[in-house]
Amino acid sequence: MPIAFSPDTQLLASTSRDDTNNDAESIIIRDIESSERVACITGHTGNIYRLCFSPCGRFLASGGKEDGTVIIWDVGSWEHIKAYTGYGKSDMIPSYSPDGTLRVAAVSASDDIVTVWDLEKNEKLYTADSHVSVTFSNGSQLAYHPYGYEFLEVWTLDNPTPRRTVQTHISFVDTSESLIFSQDRKTVVAEYRIGSVLLWDIASRQSRPAILTESASKNQRIHVSSEGELYVTSIHKNTVKLWKVGSCGSPIAEFTNNEPVSVAAFTPINSKLASAHEGGNLIVWDVQSGNKLREFSHPLQTPDDSNQVWKLVFSPDGKHLISEAAYSPNARLWDVERGEEIQEFPSKEFEYIGTFSPCGQSFVGNTDKNIILWDVKHREIVTTLPFLWLGAYEFAYSPCSSYLACGGTDPEGILLWDLKRCKIYKRLQLPKGCQGVHSLRFSSCGQYLAFGAAWETGLEKVPVCLWEVETGKRIVTFWGHPTDIQAVAFSPNNELLASASYDGSILLWDLTPYL
Repeated sequence: MPIAFSPDTQLLASTSRDDTNNDAESIIIRDIESSERVACITGHTGNIYRLCFSPCGRFLASGGKEDGTVIIWDVGSWEHIKAYTGYGKSDMIPSYSPDGTLRVAAVSASDDIVTVWDLEKNEKLYTADSHVSVTFSNGSQLAYHPYGYEFLEVWTLDNPTPRRTVQTHISFVDTSESLIFSQDRKTVVAEYRIGSVLLWDIASRQSRPAILTESASKNQRIHVSSEGELYVTSIHKNTVKLWKVGSCGSPIAEFTNNEPVSVAAFTPINSKLASAHEGGNLIVWDVQSGNKLREFSHPLQTPDDSNQVWKLVFSPDGKHLISEAAYSPNARLWDVERGEEIQEFPSKEFEYIGTFSPCGQSFVGNTDKNIILWDVKHREIVTTLPFLWLGAYEFAYSPCSSYLACGGTDPEGILLWDLKRCKIYKRLQLPKGCQGVHSLRFSSCGQYLAFGAAWETGLEKVPVCLWEVETGKRIVTFWGHPTDIQAVAFSPNNELLASASYDGSILLWDLTPYL
């Protein structure tokens, strides 16, 4: 909901909806000192997108949402002074310059175009392709996010050529697999929610893009070979590119299809890349030749923007592929070598699918009540863990596929399941006040398990814990992040533990005193 302070900070404008007219919003004016409502302004026929006081404090401008309308109000009498209309189906962002000139950034709801207008002169000042993120300040500065790219563009009235600024740490690491160390232990690699991959130099604490080109697409994902080599896939509209981290210039490979790409996966072991396209079309590409190896069709019950294949996972040997969509039937398993579907997993059987075991013989998932282990070779459920969970969404395999760690929102803590004996190995109790598990990771040697908690009411800091797997002993608990721990990662020599939080920060913990 938009809000705006008057220049002297004595008034606060916000919006409200009148129960008698659900299609229109009103503007509520409150006196800051008394907290009392001093006015309720009506006049808009729909939602209000942005509010802005003039520098002199005599006027209030309100921009409509998707109606191309800006209305000017007199501060004090709160009467309607003037309306500007006819700017199409646009979200209107009015902004006064310091000298009182009113301009507006109109964001088209239909074609992702943002246009800056001088309202008094009805003069178009600037037009650009944009995405949903747009801000307009001082009547002369426009910042916007070009669709599909990792940079912001900033336009100013006195400079017709916009300048680009690379987004860095303005987001957070997305999943538990989105944080890793380089093999030389000098760099932390982080995959961010905004879709870019950054390399953080441990010594200098400085970051740089994983893809060293200004035009690199967003929707980037990390992929690691068994030798520790790092690759990144990037998506822009209907094209997927594959890059090797640290290399300059052109990508290793580029694949284009007619439909927009929703997600991609890469398996370095046999150089295959899979891409999921709008409508459920799946393509497996040969990276060396650039040819299509396989095409599959993942049926979508409601094929629209909200229901696309959002997850692709190759088995460690690259012979199998899991695809998962937002709605039922949500998951399927494919035989890449034979080019056939192996199994459909209805939502009632698998609400969420995790990942393959390191040996590739099984993968884990869960319903709303049970954890399920599925055998790929025999195409059957190996184990349904007989426990009622409040939610189990974090899984981690030990490197030798001996144990499976399961965590979610469970008062009994983390479950360590013995995969060879098919029984509970241990329960790991969480620190007092914690129930939610946000991230799990085994060390490369398999001797240790790291855990990052979800924030709970009453926690000033959120714990990061380290357990010894053989004994179940909690070795150390670190307290540093103020909110959810999105991912944890061990350095190759286990001397450092990295934890990434929803607050956008990555902390490094020294493990040498404890191991």
